Formats: sequence, structure tokens, C-alpha cells
Amino acid sequence: MAAGIALFYGGSAFLLGILFASFTPRYSLFLGLIAILGIFIFARIRSWPIIQASCILSLVFVGIFYFHFYLNLRDVYEKIPLGAPSRFSGVISEEPRFTENSQRLVIEIAPPFRGNIALILGRFPEFKYGDTLYFQGSINERLSPRDLPTVIFPEILSREENSGFSLKRHLIDFKQSMIDGFRHIFPRDASALLGGILLGQKSDFSNEFKDAMRQSGTTHLVALSGYNIAILVFSVHEIAKRFLSRKKRFYLTSMVILLFVLMVGVEASIIRAAIMGLIVLLAEYVGRMHSFGHSALLAATLMALQDPLILRYDLGFQLSFVSLLGIFYLSPALSSLKKSTRFKQKEKKSFFEELVTTTLGAQLAVIPILLSTFGSISLVSIIPNILILWLIPGTMLLGSFMGAIHFLSPGLATIFSLPLHALLYYETGIIRFFGNTNLSLHSMIHPLIFGIIYYMILFAFIMHQKKSINDQ
Repeated sequence: MAAGIALFYGGSAFLLGILFASFTPRYSLFLGLIAILGIFIFARIRSWPIIQASCILSLVFVGIFYFHFYLNLRDVYEKIPLGAPSRFSGVISEEPRFTENSQRLVIEIAPPFRGNIALILGRFPEFKYGDTLYFQGSINERLSPRDLPTVIFPEILSREENSGFSLKRHLIDFKQSMIDGFRHIFPRDASALLGGILLGQKSDFSNEFKDAMRQSGTTHLVALSGYNIAILVFSVHEIAKRFLSRKKRFYLTSMVILLFVLMVGVEASIIRAAIMGLIVLLAEYVGRMHSFGHSALLAATLMALQDPLILRYDLGFQLSFVSLLGIFYLSPALSSLKKSTRFKQKEKKSFFEELVTTTLGAQLAVIPILLSTFGSISLVSIIPNILILWLIPGTMLLGSFMGAIHFLSPGLATIFSLPLHALLYYETGIIRFFGNTNLSLHSMIHPLIFGIIYYMILFAFIMHQKKSINDQ
């Protein structure tokens, strides 16, 4: 068995073990035994040497062990008193998240305590990243393994400003300046959509527009989960492919990713998605696009080693990882239905066909995740996504440009905003129109069972189409 194949299946087995442990901690060993039995049968069919197969099988248990080891190590490190009211102090270590009536702060508490906790406060007064807070309250335990211990409406005793990492504080201030500029120039929903697509801002949406996005299946556009980066990378790369050499488009697309990450404030979920995007670009640059699966698996394994909880609890990781898999594996299989594929470049696809198959691949790949997270998905979501997604890179580019100009000259930004007005008017109109369709699909079985069955069907379809192409 080749080393690359061994690493691929070994990494998959490790991630499978983590996934089993995160979904069913009590029964993870039992599920691990079932998985090992399945992999062992598969290994015998493929005639793998018994030693190599055994090493791969053992990585399922390594993944299970690592998940529990990570949680135990975190519990040992943290020193957070739960339940009893007490006084605390700490620095706001992440950008606050605002809703219409509240704000959520992540606090790195000061000695004699240790660890991060969340504060839920009223909407005003607003606090900022880097503020040091002195407060009093009771810390509640985690609601899930990835949630933070939380203090609900603590009493704020005092506040000191301008602590924390200076560069990050300035980036967040710049981001807030851009959002303020959007609010000043565009109508509410158009401003909220631009802020969501570009910066992940979710606090400005009206309830009516939120419902329209949910009904039309376009909520993911503002999740800033990495799905945006997946579409951005693919769109910039495909456009650059028509004009630039492989080397130049690698540098151009990499620069676009890095600028985007800096602009949105260097959030952890975006950094993970950017790493994955850069790995994919690097694989293409060195002429190894056929090993995309190895590149994606490497990125996922590194991320899971840093935090194994992301496989189940991080929506951003899930969407960015699975949508990329859908774009690079499912989209070509869909294209092959018309005998025009990525596996064999016999015909040059039109831009519209590329757009449709790419959007379909990404959308179909994330259906179980969206269904599990939001409870339902729109049956017509593919249509508004096709109509909108091809404009997202341009919207992001013009929004970045206008936001930077507004930082220097608000009056000049108003003049340069005219193309964005047209784009946002079109995009919000599409969302509202399809938001009134109310054709939704609800899962009738457990999301985990549905996801397993669904992805088995997709995998079988991809393998069947690939075999059909190879037989031609």
C-alpha cells in the first residue's frame, strides 16, 4: 500500500474516532469496534498487508482517546469556580457579539482563577475587545463541551479600556468603522447583508429579512464560516485562470485570502478556512490537484489536533470543509452527467455550467449540516444561490474597497457606492422573493442517521460517475 494512501486512510480513521467520541461519548468504543470491523473487511477486499491495515485500524481508537484526553486536559488547566457568587476580573479576549437586545463577551479571567468564560449583558453600554472588566456574579457550567462557562447579567463594578493585543484592537476598530459606513450609506437590510457577507456582522438584520434568508436557504451567506472563502477562492481562481499563469494566479488568490482574513479581524474560524484554502491552492500550484483529498484531510487533521471539538460543534469548520469537498468531488460528478468533467477535460464548460455545478456541489454537500443546525432547508434554495453566489466575490471586493474609502473620506465613499447599491438591491430582492416560497424540507429521522445515509449515497454516486468516466 502506497504511503500516500496509508496516510489518507490513517487520517480518516483518526478523524472518525474523534467524531464517534464527540457524538456518543459513552458508546464511542463500541462504535469504534464496529468501524474497525468495517475497515478490516475493506482492507481484506483491497488485499492490504495485515500490519499496515492494523496500524490504520488502531488510529480509530487513537482518535477516541485523543478526544477524551483533550477534554480532561482542558478541565485540569481551567480553574473556574461554578455556582457560588463571587467577584472576578478579566480582559475581553474576543470581539463582542451583539444581538438586538444583548451582547456576549468572552473574558479571560485573571488570577487566582484561570480560563475563559462568557458574559451575557444588556445591549448597552457597549464594551470593546481589550477592555478589562471587574464584575460580580455566578458562573454557570457549560451547556455543551464547546460552550464556555457563562455568567448571565453580572453586575459590572468598573471598566478599564485599551488592554489586549494592539493590532487586533485596531483591526476590529477598522472593521467597526466599515460597518458604520455601510449603515450610513445603504438601507438597513442591504447594509446588514453587506456587513454579513463581508464581515460576519449579524446584529443589524430585521426579523423579516432573517426569515426571508432562512426560507430561501441563503443564511449561510452571512455565517462567515469559510463557505464564503470557498466560493471566493474558487471564483477568483477560475477568473484568473483565463488570464494569468499558474504561478501568478496562486499569488493573486493567496493575496485575496490574506487580505480578506485581515479585513474581517482575524477570527479563528476564518483562519481555519483560510488555511484550508491556501493548502488547496498550494496543491494546485505544485501540480497535485489530484491529491486534493490528501490536502483537505491534512488541513482537517491539523485543525482537529488543535481542537477536536470542531468536528461536531464548529459550524464554520463543517461548512468550509464539506462545501470544499462538494466543489472538488461532487461538482465534477454532476458535470459528468453531461459527459463534461473535471476528471477528464474533454470539453470546456461554459461559465454558467461551471456556476451551476459548483453551486450544486457545494449546496448538496452541506444539506445534512444545514438540516441539523437550522432544522429545515429550502427546497428551492439552489435557485437563489445560483442567482446570487456568482456576484458574491464582486460584492465583497466592492464592499472592501468602499469600506476603505469611507475610512478616509465618507463623502467620496458615497459616490463609489453606486455599483454596490445596484448589487445589493438585486441580492436583497432575490432573497425576499424566494423567501416567500415557504417550500421547506424537514428531517423525519435523527440528523446523524440521515447524514450517514445521505453521504453514503453521495459517495456511491461520485464513485459510480468516476468509474463511468474511466470506462469511456
